[in-house]
Amino acid sequence: MTQPGRSRLKGAAAAGAAAVLVLSACSGGGGDDGGGGEAARDMGVEEIVRPSDEQGGTLRFAHSDEFDSVDPGDTYYAASLNFSRFYARTLVTYAQAPGEAGQELVPDLAEDLGQVSEDGLTWTYTLKEGLRFEDGTPITSEDVKYAVARSNYALDVLSKGPKYFNQYLDAGDYAGPYEDDNLDNFEGITTPDERTIEFHLKEPFAEFDYLAAMPQTAPVPADADTGDQYFTQVVSSGPYRWEDGYTAGQGGTLVRNEEYDPDTDPLTRNRPDRIEFQVKQEANDLDQRLLSGEVHVDAAGAGVQTAARATILQNEQHLANSDNPLTAFTRYFVISPSVEPFDDKACREAIMYAADKVAIQTGYGGPTAGEIATSLYPPTVPGYEQIDPYGTPDHEGDPDLVRQKLEECGHPDGFSTNISVRSDRDYEVAAGEALQQTLREYGIETEIKGYPAGSYTSEQAGSPDFVAEEELGIMIYAWGPDWNSGFGFFSQILHGDAIAESGNSNLAELDEPEINDLIDEAIRTEDPAAREEIYREVDRLAMDTATMLPTVTIKALLYRPESLTNVYVTPAWEMYDHPPRGGPLLPPGGGGGPPAPPPRRIPRPRPTKAGEGSGRRDVLNYIIRRIIAGAGLLLVVSLVVFAIFFLVPRLAGATPDSLATRYVGRAPTPEAVAAVRDRLNLDDPIIVQYGRFVRGLFVGYDYDSGTDVIHCDAPCFGYSFVTNSEIWPQLLDRLPVTASLAVGAAVIWLVAGVAVGVLSALRRGSLLDRAAMMTALAGVSLPIFFTGLVSLALFAYYLPIFPPGGSYTPFTENPLAWAHGLVLPWITLAFLYAAMYARLTRAGMLDTMGEDFIRTARAKGLPERTVVAKHGLRAAITPIITIFGLDFGLMLGGAVLTESTFSLPGLGKFAVDAIRGNDLPAVLGVTLLTAFFVVLANLVVDLLYAWADPRVRTGGRA
Repeated sequence: MTQPGRSRLKGAAAAGAAAVLVLSACSGGGGDDGGGGEAARDMGVEEIVRPSDEQGGTLRFAHSDEFDSVDPGDTYYAASLNFSRFYARTLVTYAQAPGEAGQELVPDLAEDLGQVSEDGLTWTYTLKEGLRFEDGTPITSEDVKYAVARSNYALDVLSKGPKYFNQYLDAGDYAGPYEDDNLDNFEGITTPDERTIEFHLKEPFAEFDYLAAMPQTAPVPADADTGDQYFTQVVSSGPYRWEDGYTAGQGGTLVRNEEYDPDTDPLTRNRPDRIEFQVKQEANDLDQRLLSGEVHVDAAGAGVQTAARATILQNEQHLANSDNPLTAFTRYFVISPSVEPFDDKACREAIMYAADKVAIQTGYGGPTAGEIATSLYPPTVPGYEQIDPYGTPDHEGDPDLVRQKLEECGHPDGFSTNISVRSDRDYEVAAGEALQQTLREYGIETEIKGYPAGSYTSEQAGSPDFVAEEELGIMIYAWGPDWNSGFGFFSQILHGDAIAESGNSNLAELDEPEINDLIDEAIRTEDPAAREEIYREVDRLAMDTATMLPTVTIKALLYRPESLTNVYVTPAWEMYDHPPRGGPLLPPGGGGGPPAPPPRRIPRPRPTKAGEGSGRRDVLNYIIRRIIAGAGLLLVVSLVVFAIFFLVPRLAGATPDSLATRYVGRAPTPEAVAAVRDRLNLDDPIIVQYGRFVRGLFVGYDYDSGTDVIHCDAPCFGYSFVTNSEIWPQLLDRLPVTASLAVGAAVIWLVAGVAVGVLSALRRGSLLDRAAMMTALAGVSLPIFFTGLVSLALFAYYLPIFPPGGSYTPFTENPLAWAHGLVLPWITLAFLYAAMYARLTRAGMLDTMGEDFIRTARAKGLPERTVVAKHGLRAAITPIITIFGLDFGLMLGGAVLTESTFSLPGLGKFAVDAIRGNDLPAVLGVTLLTAFFVVLANLVVDLLYAWADPRVRTGGRA
């Protein structure tokens, strides 16, 4: 398992395990009132520290990244397998004890360990009576069968966990429950009754009980399964359930499961009242919170970072609360033979001889972080025998052999390659840098590429296509046995059958017939001593491939805050055992009092399709909220516009006469001033004027000319000072021109800009990319009037292809003439915006195409067109949608420069003419109409944004 853990533990590396520690007090301190004597360094390796039967309190876990999944059927990290036992019980589990006793298998959901047939091909388990899911539904053999089917036979949906059952069960061509909903067709498992489970194997498997301890045997009710989204609401069969589900990137909280019966459980794993789990915490900050007692358990189980390691080793009190066990995990660098020049064994051997293992050990944290390893086989796994086929003086490298091997592989002056590490683990980065520095001495230049621990095995280093595409020649990794045997250690990292398109732990992609045959022979062999001899030969053959550079056998520096009880290191998971932790020595908050009552049971919800039920209500509520917000904004805009023209001048000391005189313009006569003063009601209080103004917008307004009453229909912006006619009809006459200009230009700039941006991003650095970005730079730099004048000179006068402007043919009269007359204005206006959108789209696509979910889509084998269009572009388009809405709204309000350049009778030209003529009602009308379209565009943008990202319409819920 990758990293600490019994199962491949997907992520490689770290060491120890995530702690079992016990429940904690909120604050940190505490003494040892909970029982047991005074704690000492390494006490937890061989005995239980602060044993206690106390219950209650809140236990806090934190992780610097997050597990590959909390779905028991889709995980392979040792830490997540250990953690999952809080809510997922398996057929078999490991005894609750420190030291070698912790390797013993005990029945969990099953009444006893498996009963094997005489031919070794059938293993039978019988479920205990009274087992129930969190909603009270009985757990049956069918639920276990379904759990194995979904986790092992749906590789395109659940790819992260081990696939032992798929490899060894005699299931024919069964396609999995997502393609074949008839579970009877899964013949690898039969269920004669509700409590009996029979596993049918292709060939004998002497260590099958260890497979039954895998979390993939944790029961799953078929009607609650949501495929790769099941991790968000796992149905509990253990002592705790997810209170509000699990949210990726945030975590979740476990509370007591009322339906759990501790009398059916061989383990004690129900001491805390609540278990809080935070993810994506900065690693060094997490360590400091662990040392202070604010966090009780580092969920990664890999031990503290370098800075905290130094703090612990220099502080006697901290040192007494730490354990530094030698684990069964080996850290190593994979040298990929599928990446040039490592397809040549001599080049791989050059790396093997060049490595300064002492420097790499220092990068990991020194001797307390691990002992130097000379082969893959961990010393603590039965059958280990020390070998050192690539030994160098003092483990610091052999320059002569390095140069010899470089000469042999045709690169005497060195070469370049990449080293991948998990970027959220400082010690892996330091180890990678140590190797990088050593290789540089031989002319081998490397670039370190960091990836998140949570996706490292599932999507980056564990995806052969990604490895080839990114040319990951050297990959950091760590591995521990899925169970304590050579098969549990070697099978998933060396056997050719273990190679997978994603979630691949055989990073070297070895498929050596001799190694495969030996591993297969070993698991059929009943004699343990004979099996161990085979495993030693496998270790020698694996080292001979020069594809894996062992560096250290992990020693994890684990820390146990004083507030935790029942803490010990379990060899089953190579870390602290999680479930036994007991109540805190001090309850949360430091006070006494009874424990909180168990939470009420919440029935398991019926699975629903995406967008069903509450999704429709979310959309409707969101639309209503946005319309109300838009109406409020328009009201505010009207107030601001009115204040600018009427209130601000009055505050500045203007009188009704001076205002009227200013609005009349040049050579005002007393009669004209009086008429404007009366028409605008400037003698009334400001609030009355504003009320009349708003009333006119909604219901119209009556003007008294002295001899007659003139009615202005809503929306009434008044009468033009220049033409003495209503403003609103004039706006309506000009709106089609501006709308035609805006819509046509928008289509051109959006299609052209986004398309060019996507192509440039996909062909980054190519001639197309450079030419497109140079053109975009020109488009952004050149003003619209310059582009318009040049296009007129070239295509209207020098090459009279298009009309020179000054006229507009309505679409309803002649669509062809309408389009022909607007081609140059469209191109002129679109050129600027298309250039900006191309640059924005390119930047967004470059960021998005490097995201983890894109690598996942590719790893699942989706066509590149689907990856780009459905996944990449949709994620990158959301900021474009926002900007497009704003740009389009402003253009509808008046494309001033373009309309002026081409003499188009639109809103922009109307606004310019109104300003020149001091036509206040016309200026007010254009301003408010512009504001209306901007608000409308924002509303449309919000709705589109909610479509692209559903979290927007649900207030951030995911």
